Amino acid sequence: MVGRRLRSLVLIGGVGAAVLLAGTPASANPNDTQLLGPLCSILPALCDDLKGPPGPAGPAGPGGPAGPAGPAGPAGPAGPAGPAGAQGPVGPGLVRPMISAGAQHSCALTATGGVLCWGDNTIGELGNTSVTTRSSVPVPVTGLDSGVVAISAGSYHTCAVTRAGAVLCWGLDNLGQLGDGVAGTFTATPIAVPTVPAAVSVSSGLGHSCVVTTTGAGWCWGSNSSGQLGNGTTSATPTGPTMVQAFPSGLASIAAGGVHTCAVTTAGAAKCWGLNNVGQLGNGATSSTAATAPVSVSGLSSGVSSISAGYAHTCAVTTAGAALCWGYNAGGQVGTAAPAPTSPVAVSGLSTVPIATISAGYLHTCAVSQAGAAVCWGWSNKGQLGNGSTTFSVTPVVPTGLAGGVLAISAGDVGADGANPATAVNGMHTCAITAAGGPECWGNNADGELGDGGTTAQSKPVMVQNYQR
Repeated sequence: MVGRRLRSLVLIGGVGAAVLLAGTPASANPNDTQLLGPLCSILPALCDDLKGPPGPAGPAGPGGPAGPAGPAGPAGPAGPAGPAGAQGPVGPGLVRPMISAGAQHSCALTATGGVLCWGDNTIGELGNTSVTTRSSVPVPVTGLDSGVVAISAGSYHTCAVTRAGAVLCWGLDNLGQLGDGVAGTFTATPIAVPTVPAAVSVSSGLGHSCVVTTTGAGWCWGSNSSGQLGNGTTSATPTGPTMVQAFPSGLASIAAGGVHTCAVTTAGAAKCWGLNNVGQLGNGATSSTAATAPVSVSGLSSGVSSISAGYAHTCAVTTAGAALCWGYNAGGQVGTAAPAPTSPVAVSGLSTVPIATISAGYLHTCAVSQAGAAVCWGWSNKGQLGNGSTTFSVTPVVPTGLAGGVLAISAGDVGADGANPATAVNGMHTCAITAAGGPECWGNNADGELGDGGTTAQSKPVMVQNYQR
């Protein structure tokens, strides 16, 4: 194409055309456009044909700065709710919710530390100065309308700790369980326990009581027929409070049972002493000889957060939330089919349910999960498991309506009718405190121990009447 155009231009004449015709191939010389400069200005299409093919692409230049970030996308859906947090601190002047079930009576604290009790009162268990057959609704304990921080209902007596550390007890005193150093009859109003140092917690059992002091010492008083006071003797003569010999300090909590006592050290170890005829001490053995000094519970040398001593069985909660029990198991209260395990065993059905607190009663046991659900297992002849049935259960069941929001729970203590599940009625009730509605109780109610205004047994939780938190 280019050659034909140039030949036509020779007729016009010009140096540039003659040179091209002399043999220089079109597009072979990059200077062709310079030689044809004047023509390019007249015929630009001619010079277009003289351009060579495009060269290879040069290397990419350096990247420019990043552009500004785009706008944020829409928020994703909310994730699942996390587990319930631990109960927060109480306000100034207020106390934590606390409830305690005895054999035939129950007691609870109000928000300001007042004490209310209900149920049997034939031996002064309600502490209101009078001795009546019963009260099926709460009555205030004389002189304790505020300032109490801990309470524990034993079989037929009750003890309390004030904010100042004083210990007061009332009710049956036939074994010196009120701490006054003598075996009397009963007292219908609270009396101070002498000589015991300032306390932070208290636990009342069948015929003895124990406290942990502000310095971590353990002190006990009352019946000592099997060494349950931990003072190295089995003297049955009441002498008032004595220190647990092995623990002048170092205790975090203590639990008085039927005829044995258990405790948790500040290092998280479980220790027990007293009667061990059915393995309630948890040291892997049974013995007809009383342990007058603490023995170690098998496998629980550390990691224990709380412990509870029932009539003849014991339960503990580990820092990981595991529930473990051992000892007498005639009603399934240990949570296993084994007749009487002498070492701790895991409660059936709770391997995936972290437990916060536990309460070992007469022939049944109850606990509160870390999520706030109540669970109970064991004997249920009076509906004390709370699930609407009177059938015993080795595995935990949830009391009706208490799948959440439970702050505290207490399984009833042993009564005077002994350990025969077929005939026992005392200690066959349970009470709990919920975040929403206050105390609820269920089970035996022959003496008004449920506080619902009646005396009919209930197999499901009922509200305690006339209770002002």
